[in-house]
Amino acid sequence: MADEKNSNDQSTLSESFNHISTLIQQKHYEEALAACKQALQQDPANAQLYRIKGSLLARRFDNPVGALEAFEQALLLNSDDASTWVAKSQALWQLKLHPEALAASEQAILHDPQNARAYYYKGPAC
Repeated sequence: MADEKNSNDQSTLSESFNHISTLIQQKHYEEALAACKQALQQDPANAQLYRIKGSLLARRFDNPVGALEAFEQALLLNSDDASTWVAKSQALWQLKLHPEALAASEQAILHDPQNARAYYYKGPAC
């Protein structure tokens, strides 16, 4: 019984990711953000959803403060994700919080030394 529920949850989550991805591809950003928030209500421990939310807020809504909050939540759930550290660095850089942006870039490099974007965002933060 628990396996069936877990399977249904995974299926629903996969459908949510597909739906959000489709909305983003179609440039329906407000709908994508709403779908992301709804998916987070169903699965508040999903770091990937927080990262998507943060990316939408940063890139499509020019809201680096909201993006930073989403990236920080994602990192609370998965602190090893270099891509989220890079995204956090970018948001901090937009907010002109350069020492914090540098620290986030360094965390990204620590977790993935091959991540070119981490080095890119480390540069402006210096």
